[in-house]
Amino acid sequence: MNVVVFIEPGDDLSLQALTIAQQLGDVRAVTIEGGYQPSTWAAALAEQEADAFVAAGSDRGNELLAHVAARLDRPCAARRSGSAASRAGAPPPAASRPSG
Repeated sequence: MNVVVFIEPGDDLSLQALTIAQQLGDVRAVTIEGGYQPSTWAAALAEQEADAFVAAGSDRGNELLAHVAARLDRPCAARRSGSAASRAGAPPPAASRPSG
């Protein structure tokens, strides 16, 4: 599986997302410079060849992945801010399809 993981430099949750992504398959880490523009950043990520996209379980990471999912008409699974999907005993993420 080809996985694109969005990394924010210096962010601990991004490093956790990278660790999780590495368990899924071949990983390509991507960062985007400049001011945060979720729609523009999502457009750049959506152009990447990938079977899955991963980002930190932060507000920004969740928003970015929701935009990517909407652009690609794919489902999006999000975690609450500050949580890690690899945490023992954590319930599976809820799947939802973002609107518009």
